[in-house]
Amino acid sequence: FGVRKFVKARLLQSCLVAVPIAAVLTAISTITVPQVTLTSFLTNTLLGSLRTLASVVLILGLALINPIFAEESRERNLGVVINLMLVIFATIGLEIGWRAFGKMLPNLDRFTILFYDHLLPTAFFSLIGVFLLYIGTRKLSRIE
Repeated sequence: FGVRKFVKARLLQSCLVAVPIAAVLTAISTITVPQVTLTSFLTNTLLGSLRTLASVVLILGLALINPIFAEESRERNLGVVINLMLVIFATIGLEIGWRAFGKMLPNLDRFTILFYDHLLPTAFFSLIGVFLLYIGTRKLSRIE
């Protein structure tokens, strides 16, 4: 039961740090676009925050599946970098794949393209992240 509280605390801590930073960075980069509308500004900020939330869940799930108990910061940092690299390469691969899918169907409207381009990969990351969190929590509770 203590492992669940630990995982919830780590998830909340990570979200409280990462999501606001991503929202601010997305908002700043959206404002710099000429002729940006309020709707596109809010949509981009919201979608960037959702993608960050999904990535946080995925990275925490990866960290729980392969926990690092080393005292040396070098080994711990290497584990964190490996988890981040996995998520970055998966994101790049999905972005390329979803964009290719959108180009195969040129007659789609903007909403459908936005849906396929951003929300489906975000949902994919979220589902994988929740699954990894579940498996990692079980693994961590067995270790304990």
